[in-house]
Amino acid sequence: MWRFQPFWVRVLLEERADESNRLLVASHGHSLAIGDFVTPAARAELAETIRDALKRWRDALNPASAAPDQRPSTSFNP
Repeated sequence: MWRFQPFWVRVLLEERADESNRLLVASHGHSLAIGDFVTPAARAELAETIRDALKRWRDALNPASAAPDQRPSTSFNP
């Protein structure tokens, strides 16, 4: 079992010269290849899906880091 702290984990997609790729999750000097059994296109899509999920999770825990148009409103408009 591998565990990575979500605030520090990076999702890396290593592109190769032969148009293949390798998907890794990495943190603090450790990395784990994932998705080797799916197509290169599926790995690229999975990388974006994981990045998006991590961003939404991080933003939910730290609303100040969200984009200005995605931050909760703090003003009151009756």
